[in-house]
Amino acid sequence: MLAIAERVKLHIYAAHRPIRRLQRDVIDIERFEHPDAFTARLRLLTASPPLSSASADVLDAVIGICEERLFDEPYLLLLDSMALLGPIAAAEALVLLSGDSHMTEELKSIVNAIEAVCERYPTIFFIEARTLLTRHGSVKR
Repeated sequence: MLAIAERVKLHIYAAHRPIRRLQRDVIDIERFEHPDAFTARLRLLTASPPLSSASADVLDAVIGICEERLFDEPYLLLLDSMALLGPIAAAEALVLLSGDSHMTEELKSIVNAIEAVCERYPTIFFIEARTLLTRHGSVKR
């Protein structure tokens, strides 16, 4: 049986969405978008390239808490979000939406783990927000 991380990665790659959504998650994603008999998604699935370090760390953080339950409700919603948006974009969305004080302890643990990943990769996560805040003098350099 495939390791959980590999199964999660394949679930993300198999989503019926344009592969460009994974631009921040897979280095040089454009290499799978050339015209031939196969779809870009099929080429991506077949090649199964590694995720970027930041994206792989997001998966590791979530898998470390959820384990196999990531494939069951309610955690499947998080997995499907990563498939639809890409792990980095889904992580950013979860962090931004996590201000709800009614979160379960487990969800708080997931958010905290993802926030720790975001802190390790400041040049990857929330780039647009950092750029905007820097432009307006709200972030120390």
